[in-house]
Amino acid sequence: MPLALLLGSIFMAVLHFAEGRARLLEPPMRSSYWREGLVTAPVNFDDELLNCGGFDFQWQTANGKCGACGDPFGNFAENEYPGKYSQFPPQRTYIAGTSINATVYSLPNMLGWFEFRLCPRQDGAGLPDLQSCLDENVLQIEETGMTRFYPGSVGGYSDMHVILPPGLSCDHCILQWKYNTGYRQHPNTATCQNCLGCGPQEQYYNCADIRVAPANGTDNTTGTATTTPPTPVQTTPAATTPSPVANTTSAGAATTTVNIPSTTLQPCTPSSKIVKCEAKGIHRLVPGMADWCLKNCLSGKCREEFCFCFCQYPEGFKVSLLSLIEGALLE
Repeated sequence: MPLALLLGSIFMAVLHFAEGRARLLEPPMRSSYWREGLVTAPVNFDDELLNCGGFDFQWQTANGKCGACGDPFGNFAENEYPGKYSQFPPQRTYIAGTSINATVYSLPNMLGWFEFRLCPRQDGAGLPDLQSCLDENVLQIEETGMTRFYPGSVGGYSDMHVILPPGLSCDHCILQWKYNTGYRQHPNTATCQNCLGCGPQEQYYNCADIRVAPANGTDNTTGTATTTPPTPVQTTPAATTPSPVANTTSAGAATTTVNIPSTTLQPCTPSSKIVKCEAKGIHRLVPGMADWCLKNCLSGKCREEFCFCFCQYPEGFKVSLLSLIEGALLE
């Protein structure tokens, strides 16, 4: 097997089993307004998972379709009107014809590309289809001179500048971010050979409520902000053993993990210093839960319904040992 194809297969296998997450940070998207201190906004702990219901649902059940703001197609869309995340005014104001800062967070790196679209009105009852409105204004990226931005091979924070149309202003507009990932292999339609990033891919969509003021107006508020990564909330561990929040989901993936350095494959064990353990979902709110997970998981008593563990290697991927062996080493 050629080296490039082997590396591509391993990369795809690692990403396929990694816990992928992505969202639009700046301007903030609808499901994340609670992170901005908007106390009336409902909390969505899965705001980084607006991926059309997942790859299988989108491409096998919904025939590739997705809600305009990332909800599964055909289901009630909480991120579109009248969904609970769509009930808020614009969170940023910009000037028509200017370039605005946009920041995206994704982990692990999932390759692919970003696109941005703008609908110059709010979604609402009796109005035309939101996606059709968004498709009328595909925005240009300043750094690439095209409508697509390629994040490359590094996960984490991606900053770019999106150019707003010069003659378009609106009191309440919807900015859509689309992420077409590129980590799956499918046949190339021209060569019929598998290639990384070809064919259907997992997709993420987010919507942000913004205002675009006329270029000749008196409102000089641009809304462009410095996008420093958010500072985690500091909590003091509880004096007693934390009580996990009642679990409502099924157990997660196996916690035995593997580290993939840039040179050689070295499995990590529960005693390895590179093993990280975190609380899952809503359990993250319990003071001291992170320490509780770390102590119990590293002693071999991990409660998978409350915690998950992973090895943190340079690219930031999170992958289980069993998944890697099945998906890559046996190729």
